[in-house]
Amino acid sequence: MRRLATLLLLIFFVGCGNDGEGNGYPGKDLDATPTVVRTATARPLSTPTAAGFPSSPGAAATRTATAASTQTATRAPSVFLLGRPVAGNPGQVVLLEVRLKSTHDPVAGTQNDLEFGGSPLRIAANANGKPDCTVNPAINKAGTSFSFRPSGCATQDCTSVRALVIALDNSDPIPDGSVLYTCAVHIDDAAAQGTFFLTLSGVIASTPAGSRISDAVGESVLVVVRNGAIPTPAPNGLPCQFVTDCQSSGCVDGFCCATTTCPYSQTCGLPSSPGTCTPRQSSGEGCSRNADCVSGFCRADGVCDEPPQHDGGYCNNDSSCASGHCVDSVCCVEECAAGQVCNAPGFEGRCVTPALKTQTPTATTSRTPTRKPPETPSSRALLYAMPIVGNPGQSVPLEIRLNATTVQVAGTQNDLQFGGSPLRIAPKSNGRPDCTVNPAINKNGTSFSFRPAGCSGDTCSSVRALVLALDNTDAIPNDDLLYTCTVDIAEDAADGQFPIVIDGVRAATPDGAAIAGVGGGSAIVIVRHGSIPTPAPNGVPCQFVTDCRSTNCVDGVCCSTASCPSNESCSEPANPGVCTFKPSGDRCSSDADCASGSCGPDRICLPPPRKTPTATPTPAPAARLDAMVLGFDSVANTAEIGVRLSTATEVAGVQNDLLLTAADARFLATAEGKPDCTVLAAINKAATNFSFQREGCHENGCTMVRAIVVSFDNVAPIADGALLYTCRVEVVGGSSDLEISGAIASSPQGQRITAIGYGIVVGGPTPTATIP
Repeated sequence: MRRLATLLLLIFFVGCGNDGEGNGYPGKDLDATPTVVRTATARPLSTPTAAGFPSSPGAAATRTATAASTQTATRAPSVFLLGRPVAGNPGQVVLLEVRLKSTHDPVAGTQNDLEFGGSPLRIAANANGKPDCTVNPAINKAGTSFSFRPSGCATQDCTSVRALVIALDNSDPIPDGSVLYTCAVHIDDAAAQGTFFLTLSGVIASTPAGSRISDAVGESVLVVVRNGAIPTPAPNGLPCQFVTDCQSSGCVDGFCCATTTCPYSQTCGLPSSPGTCTPRQSSGEGCSRNADCVSGFCRADGVCDEPPQHDGGYCNNDSSCASGHCVDSVCCVEECAAGQVCNAPGFEGRCVTPALKTQTPTATTSRTPTRKPPETPSSRALLYAMPIVGNPGQSVPLEIRLNATTVQVAGTQNDLQFGGSPLRIAPKSNGRPDCTVNPAINKNGTSFSFRPAGCSGDTCSSVRALVLALDNTDAIPNDDLLYTCTVDIAEDAADGQFPIVIDGVRAATPDGAAIAGVGGGSAIVIVRHGSIPTPAPNGVPCQFVTDCRSTNCVDGVCCSTASCPSNESCSEPANPGVCTFKPSGDRCSSDADCASGSCGPDRICLPPPRKTPTATPTPAPAARLDAMVLGFDSVANTAEIGVRLSTATEVAGVQNDLLLTAADARFLATAEGKPDCTVLAAINKAATNFSFQREGCHENGCTMVRAIVVSFDNVAPIADGALLYTCRVEVVGGSSDLEISGAIASSPQGQRITAIGYGIVVGGPTPTATIP
């Protein structure tokens, strides 16, 4: 009688569980940033959490960090269900085993849901329509049953399987480590190569006495989809790409490892001890790759060092610079020609020729500049993409990369906004974005989803990318590829330049701390009819940035830098492709435009005077605005103009005027009569305003626009080099100067910052830089 009562109690606890609604599934959209769980050793989690993100609203306020010696250790769950990772090809069926791990209490029965909805995986069905799952006969639980969920679902509408592992004639404990049951998992024919998860949720367990075990949890089961032969699992120490490549199911830092993860300060790929977590090498010690070093950077000569500086940062040798060029104690985009310097105030990192009028030597002048500390970048982590080009109707790959030189980044989140343009991120056959994480960064919890939530087809305006791992918090190497998305160009797209805005960027360290000062720019997509020209070397004529190997199209030629000062040009016949001072006979608008220091009344540079006048030095502006032609339609005589910010300090807002000097040039207007200008969403300055500055010009076109780039709800600094806004202009005959005047900038504290603007020439055979 007692045994019967125990059995009935067991059935009550196991058979009457909740619906098992899972949480933390990496494929779901995350409006809030998920929580990091950092553990010294791998253990299952009731809620798989994202490596490197702060807590989401409504979540627990504390962050579990069992690796910290100052925290009190918490007891691991008494019972959890887990499955060994499996691998297969698209179209194949693979067998998935679910096992029991009981650390404290004997277990007589279990219940759980196996979720597969929203992925290219699904539990196969038998001929009778029931799940193709089989209980392990060795555990003697003949009352076990399996059913698709939600209740009454058709085959294609089912999102999970409920497994009830019990016996009606015994309450014997199930041996620890036993296989509970096996299910056949079908991989979709169109599944992309990568890693996907089946989530074990809603776990309930009971003892032989019928008591419910309160802390039973499940671990997500990894399914690796591959194209081609599945490699035989290798022993520890051999290279790997996926966890299924290893006998231990631990693939860490690209090597099969004895554990599924290593502490951040250790690596499993050190040549001296491959396959075992070993402390990373310190600066000055030997290495073979970046992951071997605590700093995350292994020099070409096989020695750990601090990460290389970007252009403009302090350096003491070429290996200290990402460009490989240390010139005048700063990292430089290239080796400078004779007479040029790379540390001119306001132009650090670029080779410029000092103006003749300021070349008189003084007692303070020295060829060896004073050592200065590295500059603090305004953005500590940046997501960026190189420009790409394609024809209408084509699909082109877009690569999103990470730039983080001063902080370690373990995970990122961002939106790719494409709404309102002839571009869109292509969908896969299952309706999810055609995006793929870079397997080399080992972030197998990465997910992509169209936004807004629930959208389909043309109603989607962005893609949310969540780059993370559920089994490691390793830092992503600087300048590594994060992921690739396929971009479809509309068949009726006009020639021109279109942005995909990298917005809503978040990032976190391996310790789970949110990183301040993260941002993104715009991924530029050039649409062209006809053949795509091969990128040309510097000095060759160009129309778009994708025409150039350097991705710099300045003054109508491929240039070694992204822009030139207004008194220099990249198209001077004597030195094409390099910013060079304008000689006598070039057009000018002020004395500062000319190498001679003299602009004649006909706006032509005069020859140098016999005696070089002594100029009073003035402090360099702390911020500058550069105008640039982003695209020109020679048929419609219209151009898209962009204004970019360069700053040596924190800038929260700017104001400037744009002026077209030619009578037959005008700024285009919207249907509402406002300037056809657009602020870039990535800089998050939603209160930005554009206005015509001459009465009545909204009807007939206007030659002057005022731009005020500001936000009323945030004073976050704008990233150095960020594109602020774009405007459309029309130039009917020949060309027109576009001048930037009245440039003003302000700090996040509201202090005024000295600023200057540099203009361009729009239209004409050879655009030339000018200054207002």
